[in-house]
Amino acid sequence: MGRSENQFAQAIDFYLEPSRATLRAEIAAIARQPQSQQTDALLLGYAMEGIRLAGTFGSYRQASRADEITEDDGRSVAVPAGARVFVSFVSAARDPARFPAPDEVNPRRDLGAYIHYGFGPHACLGRSASQIAIVEMFRALFRKRNLCRAPGAAGELKKVARPGGFYVYMKEDWGSLWPFPVSMKVQWDDEDGAAE
Repeated sequence: MGRSENQFAQAIDFYLEPSRATLRAEIAAIARQPQSQQTDALLLGYAMEGIRLAGTFGSYRQASRADEITEDDGRSVAVPAGARVFVSFVSAARDPARFPAPDEVNPRRDLGAYIHYGFGPHACLGRSASQIAIVEMFRALFRKRNLCRAPGAAGELKKVARPGGFYVYMKEDWGSLWPFPVSMKVQWDDEDGAAE
């Protein structure tokens, strides 16, 4: 499973929460419009916001120089040059200096603010292709009528919370953990109103 599919599943899980029905309706209205640069940009914006607010990514990096960092809880930590540090995308995604009103969905944010695809020499070479794919996946799914989770446990993204806002995911049989989301099923109405 590639980066796009992982991020897609997390974003879909985010938008299928009952409290986000208005956002789902906004995305559906855009997905049903003819394809254009404007609709592509808005769908990408909604996708990136869902990924930002539901994503559980991070990365280990080696500190190039000694520095002092401030943890989320306010503690100051000395980091010696060469130390291996974990960079939490979960915390970075809610940094109000980078994302004003960080808990709000704003599909018009500057795409340069997002770090889902890495940064600088660690940037994902497939970023452009991945973003095209996620826009088309959003368009294909959200244009469906009455998109919702499948009933019962089949409609749940089975995940186990870890410290720092991270999750590991459970396989469909709930028998083992997996680093990527694989368990949630969705449904929608076909043109005749029957569930698919």
